[in-house]
Amino acid sequence: MISVIIPTYNEEDVISDCLLSLSKQSFKDFEVIVVDDGSVDNSKIKIQNSKIQFKNLKLILLGQDHKGAGNARNLGAKHANGDILDFVNTLPAYIEQALGPGSQLFPFLPELPVALTDFLTSLSLSLERSIPIFTAGIFSAGTTIFGGVLYLILLIVISFYLSVQEHGIENFLRIVTPLEHEAYILDLWQRSQRKIGRWLQGQILLGVLVGVIVFLGLTILGVKYAILLAILTATFEVIPVFGPVMAAIPAIAVAFVQKPILGLMGLGLYVIVQQFEKH
Repeated sequence: MISVIIPTYNEEDVISDCLLSLSKQSFKDFEVIVVDDGSVDNSKIKIQNSKIQFKNLKLILLGQDHKGAGNARNLGAKHANGDILDFVNTLPAYIEQALGPGSQLFPFLPELPVALTDFLTSLSLSLERSIPIFTAGIFSAGTTIFGGVLYLILLIVISFYLSVQEHGIENFLRIVTPLEHEAYILDLWQRSQRKIGRWLQGQILLGVLVGVIVFLGLTILGVKYAILLAILTATFEVIPVFGPVMAAIPAIAVAFVQKPILGLMGLGLYVIVQQFEKH
């Protein structure tokens, strides 16, 4: 058996038509559970009258305070006796009533309401099926993003505490490394420390030299904010590959705003500086 659950709130104008449509179904092995979500109009009376009128319809009326359609669906699901649950809204019936043959618009444009009714009804049913999938996707994406941010924060915090402690990383490596490989791993870490330290020192020295050259070049060309652009270039020099490109963009933009020819000269300056850096 199928349980058809209909949440309703202040829909006295359309609920009877919705139940009438269900009563005319050729398939009879189903029950209809209407959950009134605290309506303040005559929806309950309409539903009770429909229950008397459509005797072939297995109709159950439930009520609750106004808590929203989701809560009403859950209440209906708890009282359902069917093996399959189907949730129905009265929106398609409302569209039919607003744009159907009985509407005020129909006498003027008889073809438009029919086509528009079919379109809006199909759209409303598609939205009804898509909303649970969409919300589930949002929840999944939110969980993934939150988990990634949490892992990043934990990584930063753990790395910070390991780095500020004297021999913190060495002690951590001793914990996670098998005893027979401990000496090799510790020696490898010490060699890596020395190489990374020397590389960072070299990058800082190179950044200072490039910053000075850029400052002199931009000053000679007459580009505004030469000192700030030079400091930016020196800072971005620490970033491999993309750093020089990121530093050149604002400098070339500032020069181009002053004069287009000055922007081209600034581009040439940065190309020359990068060639000097690489060789």
